Amino acid sequence: MIVLDTNVVSEAMRKSPNELVWAFFDRSLAQGLVITTVTLFEIRFGIGILRRSAECERLETLLERFVRGDWGKVLPLDSESANQAARFRAARQKAGRPVGVPDSLIAGIALRHGAAFATRNVRDFEDSGLELVDPWQAST
Repeated sequence: MIVLDTNVVSEAMRKSPNELVWAFFDRSLAQGLVITTVTLFEIRFGIGILRRSAECERLETLLERFVRGDWGKVLPLDSESANQAARFRAARQKAGRPVGVPDSLIAGIALRHGAAFATRNVRDFEDSGLELVDPWQAST
């Protein structure tokens, strides 16, 4: 299972996504792609502040594919995920490499499920115990 960071989902939803990200998305579907309730919130909020348009409708339709389970599923923030997130954020803070609440919550959910984590911001999650994947880098 691979948890997708919001930046990966946003890129995949673009009209012309980065080719490396799209290739990652395509080849990783079989491994089980998931998003978190935090990413669902972030994407839905981003769409919500846009002026209503055909583009807004297109983005809503793409997001609904995750919600329905066509591309993956949505993992919730439960108490164990919250505990993992707090430990992750505290460790980053102590190391002088603070990370924001949304990223901490997403990391906590991924850690709780023992999932790999796909993000463009791999440095923010180094030494977290997560298997990190940068979809903007070519697969080896």
